[in-house]
Amino acid sequence: DQAGNVTSMQEDDLSSLMLAHKLAQTCVHMYFRTVTDLAPEITRFNAWGLVDDLGSMHNILRPETVESLFLLWRTTKAQIYRNWGQRLLSAFSRTKTAYGYTSLDNVNEPDRRRDDMPSFFVAETVKYLFLLFEDDAALDLKSFVLGTEAHPLPTVRASSLSWPCDAKGRQKQDSSTEVSDAGAISALAASSA
Repeated sequence: DQAGNVTSMQEDDLSSLMLAHKLAQTCVHMYFRTVTDLAPEITRFNAWGLVDDLGSMHNILRPETVESLFLLWRTTKAQIYRNWGQRLLSAFSRTKTAYGYTSLDNVNEPDRRRDDMPSFFVAETVKYLFLLFEDDAALDLKSFVLGTEAHPLPTVRASSLSWPCDAKGRQKQDSSTEVSDAGAISALAASSA
């Protein structure tokens, strides 16, 4: 396993990783520059940097930045991603209410809370925070991909299924590789249970 060994990466991959790091850094700075450490829904850029969209200062507990930190951590093992994640976890924890967590009307006014917790907060944001701090064995990214709402889905390689198409997307002629839709669904359900 080469995770964390960026010295073995090809130059193009390293360049892409540096771009991903800079994008993640920009995202976390959208969080860290507010009173609550939570990002506003919309931030614009101009020649001087980040500019708040005053009509969109709310936060609805979105997962995308935490997801990026999780994937960058898994790729590089650079502690900075867990450090940033810890600060976001602290910020999210301050939105706790008696019955869950709340979105904010304004990220610079912590007492302006909404009576609203989107379902994706638990399904994605909290799941990605868990995965960011948990051992890699909790979810093998070579055997699973994360779909909508961070649902883990087994890869074809990790399941007992074989892909019924060739590299160009055409149905293979070998009948031993054919899988019916019902059989594929049953196999996927059994492998993810």
